[in-house]
Amino acid sequence: SLEVLAAAAANPALIDALRERKRFEFVEGSVDGIDALISTTGYTGEKVGYELLVHPDHLPQLWSLLIEKGTPLGLVPCGLGARDSTRIEAGFPLWGHELAGPYGVTPIEAGYGGSVKFHKPFFVGRDAMRAHEETRSRQIVRFVVEGKGRMARDGAPMVGGDGKYVGVVTSCTQVGDRQVGLALVDRRSAARGTELFVYRLPPDLDRQPPAKRMSDLEAGDAVLLPAKATVVKRFL
Repeated sequence: SLEVLAAAAANPALIDALRERKRFEFVEGSVDGIDALISTTGYTGEKVGYELLVHPDHLPQLWSLLIEKGTPLGLVPCGLGARDSTRIEAGFPLWGHELAGPYGVTPIEAGYGGSVKFHKPFFVGRDAMRAHEETRSRQIVRFVVEGKGRMARDGAPMVGGDGKYVGVVTSCTQVGDRQVGLALVDRRSAARGTELFVYRLPPDLDRQPPAKRMSDLEAGDAVLLPAKATVVKRFL
């Protein structure tokens, strides 16, 4: 990615500054005459990656420039779905899934507690965040399901080895012969190596087998079978 940027920017001073930056830092400069803020927050899980923030009017020009200079170096455009699969594999959160969203996930629950500076005397939401942290019972985890099969979609319930509900899948993708996903679970089930079970719901919930008591099952009735999931290291 740095080689592509260097070819496009025609600005050695900018590239030298980027080489010195650590993760989650940024520089401001010109990419072939286009003013840009470039941050070292590449969102694909690679060790080196950049995000470019420019004025909307300059986006088509920047896109064409990157394609022109980057294609000889192997650059290939990809869609949002491809980018989303790599961020899930890496364990990165997405707003509305592993941050905020319907479950109200906090940055601390998402694994970014270091970004919440309680030592500061004030920031917006400080009191609410501290109160929440004192009673927090949830944590985002990364998990794997070995083998192929129906995808564990957002909202799929997860249970522990005792069959009790512990949380819900927030994102998932297929990576080779296994699925890798993120889930919001009870902190007691968040330790690396913990075995959980996920119910992979059908895309059309109307096709979900009706729930019956075990004693009421009849020949031919269908039931949902869980797949074994293992909690792995939070970030790839």
